Formats: sequence, C-alpha cells, structure tokens
Amino acid sequence: MQNIKKVISQHFHEVIFFIIIFIYHIFIKEYSGDSLGSYAHFLDDHSLLWALNYRFMNWTSRVLIDLPIILIAHNQHIIIWKFLDIIMFCILQHGFLYLTDKRHPSLVTGLLLLYPLSNLSSAGWIATTINYLWPAALGSIALCLTKYAIHKKPIPLRIVIPGIICTILATNFETLALFFFIVLSYIFIKMLISKKYTTTSACIILVQLLVSAANILIAYLCPGNTARKAVEIRWMHDFLTLTLIDKISLGITSTLSYAVQYSILCVFMFCILFIGVCRSNIPNKKHMLILSAIAPTIFFSKTIFAAVSNLFIPAINSLFDYAGKITNTNYRFASSYLTFVLSTIIIAGTLITIMVIFNDYSRALLLSIIFIGGLSTRLILGFSPSLYASGYRTFFFFELVCLYLITCTYDEIIASTLKLYKNINMILSIAFRVACVLAIISNFMTVCSHL
Repeated sequence: MQNIKKVISQHFHEVIFFIIIFIYHIFIKEYSGDSLGSYAHFLDDHSLLWALNYRFMNWTSRVLIDLPIILIAHNQHIIIWKFLDIIMFCILQHGFLYLTDKRHPSLVTGLLLLYPLSNLSSAGWIATTINYLWPAALGSIALCLTKYAIHKKPIPLRIVIPGIICTILATNFETLALFFFIVLSYIFIKMLISKKYTTTSACIILVQLLVSAANILIAYLCPGNTARKAVEIRWMHDFLTLTLIDKISLGITSTLSYAVQYSILCVFMFCILFIGVCRSNIPNKKHMLILSAIAPTIFFSKTIFAAVSNLFIPAINSLFDYAGKITNTNYRFASSYLTFVLSTIIIAGTLITIMVIFNDYSRALLLSIIFIGGLSTRLILGFSPSLYASGYRTFFFFELVCLYLITCTYDEIIASTLKLYKNINMILSIAFRVACVLAIISNFMTVCSHL
C-alpha cells in the first residue's frame, strides 16, 4: 500500500491524466465515421495486403496508419481500439513531459486536457484518432530520441530502435513528415556547423531525417494521393484554377483564421508570448508589444468583448470570418486583402517575438524553426482541395507545437516572475485549473453526445 502511494505521488499528473482519459473512453461509442464505411469491409473478401495495396494505389500513402484502422474496423474491435487509444494518449503526455524536461507537468497536462475532443471525432473516433493522435504520440517519442541525440547522451539500443520505429510510423502522415524534415534539417545542419556531435548522435539524426524525407517523397509519388485529389475536387470545384499564390494565401488565411478565433492553445500561445514581451528588457519594446498584441486583440474583440467592439468597431467582427481567395469579384476591395495581410503579420510577429524574448539565441532559433514546422503542417493543406472539408482535426499537430511553445515561454520568462508575486500566481493557477475542469466537462459532454 505504501509503495502504491509512493508511485502515485511520483507520477501524480500521469495518474490523473490516465483516469480522465479512461473515463472518456468508457463512454465513447462509434456509430458513424470512416471506420464503419469502407474500412470495415476491406477484409470481407480480400486479404490485408490487397487492402493496403488498394489504398496506396487509389487513396492514400498512409498505409502504415491504415493498417491498424483496417484491422480494428473489421468486425468493429472497439474494446481493442479503446485500450490502444488510452495508451496513445498517455504516450503523448509522457513524450511532452520529457520534451519539456518535466519542469511544469501541471501546465503540460492541463494544456493537453484543454484540447477539444470533438476535433478528434469528425471522421469517426477510430479513424480520426488513429490518423492524428497516434502519429502525434509516436512522433513525440521519436523526438525524445532526437533530444537524446542533441544532448549527446549515451543512447542505449533499447531506446534507439523504438525511436526509429516511431519515426517511421509517425512520418507516414505526410504533414508530420514535413514537420520532422524541417526541424531535423535545421538540427543536423547546426550539428555539422558547430561540430558538436558524436558519430552516434549524428547518425541518429540523419536516419530520422532520411526517413522523413523518404515519407515525403512516397507521399508525393503515391498514385493514391493523386487519385484522391481528383475525387476531392468536389469539395472545391475551382481548385484546378487556383494559382500557386492562391494556394499559399488559402493555406495562410484559413490557418490563422482558426488560430485567432477558435483554438484555445493557439490563443494561449499568443497571449503567453505577449506577456513574455511585457516581462522582457528588449529594445523597441513598444513596437514589439503592438506586434505581439495583434492576435490576442483580435481574439478578445471577437469573443469576450464582441458586444463592445461591435458597438465601436463593427468591422472587426467580420475579420477572418471568410478566409477565402482573391477573385475577379472582390479584388478591387481593400478588405479582401486584410485577412491575408494580418495573417502574415501575425506569423512574422510570432517569429520575431520568439527570437527577441529568449536570452539564448540558439534556443530561440530552434523554437522558431519548430513553430515554422508546426505551422507548415496546416499551411500545406492550401494545396489540397479538402482544405475545408477535413475540419479542425487538421490543426492538431500545429496546436501541439503551440503547447510546446507555451511551456517553453512560461519556463523561460513567466515562471520566475510569478514566484515573486504569490497572490497573482495563486489567482492564475486557480483560473487555469478552473479552465481545465470546464474543458474536461465540455469534452465529457462531447463524448456523451455521441451515445
């Protein structure tokens, strides 16, 4: 009994997270979604190998991700999926705790619980979680191996092999492969330039980089992805007429439209960065405050202070409502370009803010690259006709990057300040816990609404 109490006290946040996720899964039911459609019938008259080949040739390059979906969807092995999904949630938490050095476990766990579960059910619980949550969880473990290599720690084989396997599985999702490629390219180049590496660490980073590059190439050459794009044009009938600039503009505006209006993690990141600017001693601080305040201002003016802003600045409520492209019917109006301009300013402002508020330039540059990599996982969808049809689940990887940046900024700038102001620290801590409880209740209601 004493040993059990000791384990619980040492892993309190992991235990709480597990209990909450376990309760969610008790009530999750699968009544609709992709797993009840085509996935459920692939093995009725064909082999697993045939099914994977069919998917690769006709729909997607994500055959390693499709593998568990097909096996679980056949005969609807819901209990097996629930068991594995709970494990993946816990792996994701463990990965982020390690990546943030377990310095703020309450913050990391709370931020994970703030994520709206409804986004992971838009294509059915089974298909959506296996496509997004599972690669993210395995990707976090792969990045733990990367962190081992960066710090040149002795890496036992029992960590290397699972880490490489996780890299292969996670980067089978093409947008996550892009994130890995961007981040690992920077890390590998920096290692070579600084000459601060061991042969083992360089080889590990190189293997992970080559794996991500290979998965990007496979996705690009996959006949199924080409066939899928032809089918999904029904979601965007004028897709074939879009120019390169149109696609880039759509990717940027649709991503920032969600980030500044609906994503609690993205808005949290923008607010934390603004506070970081307030607490830092930097030149041109006034200009940086204005730049970092744009995103939070838009969010609060469209939510909490919507009535006030509608009274004095009614035009602000229509900002980001339609993140569309410039056409021959609206190109004359300045308002048509405002969303794109503001989105670009927010992205540039975020990068500049990260670079100036961190004392360590090398760390700031790495975090900027991580932000660019996370942002790219959503921006790249501007080149897909399913840009809007896929829903909010496509922001999942970007929001996890925001979670990481929140924790790093809090640790670098805000945590030490709050220790000096105990009353403010207590108020903010209570407010954060209340927000987490409300998010848990909301997620529980989401789960129960599918009963």
